[in-house]
Amino acid sequence: MSVLDQALEELCGVVDQAAQKTGEALETSKGQVERLRLRNRLNEKYLELGKAHFLTAEGENDRSEEMAKLMDEIRELRNAYTALCRTLHRGGGVTCEKCGKYHRNAGAYCSDCGAAMPSRQE
Repeated sequence: MSVLDQALEELCGVVDQAAQKTGEALETSKGQVERLRLRNRLNEKYLELGKAHFLTAEGENDRSEEMAKLMDEIRELRNAYTALCRTLHRGGGVTCEKCGKYHRNAGAYCSDCGAAMPSRQE
């Protein structure tokens, strides 16, 4: 095998490694975008729930059915958000079970919602 052939073989290996790393980075970026999209949808549902609750409390109209539906949607979104955060942050840190926020350094309580934090994920 000539020096040129060996150099080409090594170059192909480097290119393959770079392509793999780029693919991994792209998948991570897609995951982060999906996480933000879920978080935004979750915030929108919280706003809708708050508005429905306010209008019901003010006596303008009873939106109990709408609130029940929104609460179900919020539960589903929170579960999806938490699962995605756990997938994205494997290997350390902890995700709040109440609001879904990821914490690299786990404290006793979530800095976002104040809920007690679970133990560190491995």
